[in-house]
Amino acid sequence: MRYPFLWMAAIWAFSACGGGSGVGADAPDYRDRLDGVQAMFATPAAALPTTGRLTYTGQMQIDLALPGGVGPYLGDAHMAFDFDSRDAAVTGTVDGFRHGADTLSGALTISEGRIYPDADPIRDYQFEAEFSGSLSAATENYRLSGEVYGDFKGAEAEAVNGVVAGTMRSDTDEVTLFDGSFFGIQD
Repeated sequence: MRYPFLWMAAIWAFSACGGGSGVGADAPDYRDRLDGVQAMFATPAAALPTTGRLTYTGQMQIDLALPGGVGPYLGDAHMAFDFDSRDAAVTGTVDGFRHGADTLSGALTISEGRIYPDADPIRDYQFEAEFSGSLSAATENYRLSGEVYGDFKGAEAEAVNGVVAGTMRSDTDEVTLFDGSFFGIQD
């Protein structure tokens, strides 16, 4: 399941993104929180719930190449994990994307996700999902789609974090690749 990383590595290698420069009012807070979640150990398979639903609130940062330049856009993420379902078990939304004073209207919808409760988090991601949606800046509209891959963190899945990779298509059908990261804290 970690093999999608090879696909994302190709995106990183060919994208014009600098990996996030920390620009924007929320960027230092995001990095500090993401680092805190990443420092937590992955939740062992035996500690993951077998039934029920967990919800998380956090942020997603994606590096988008827009006409004003490449920048890390930070959005507000809400994710839900349904342990009673194997299909469509990961859902959510990400909206409120901003880069400094620049804002993007619209939202990304996270769907068609799967939880892999028996995954070895050293080698495999514990969940994956697709996302799609439209974001708008000034007079330009962008259609984004891609995937998220992540792990549960802490002794009782108190947090989640992972990586993002996708494509962005403009109104003129120009396609660019992007990557990013996300975290969430259990509600």
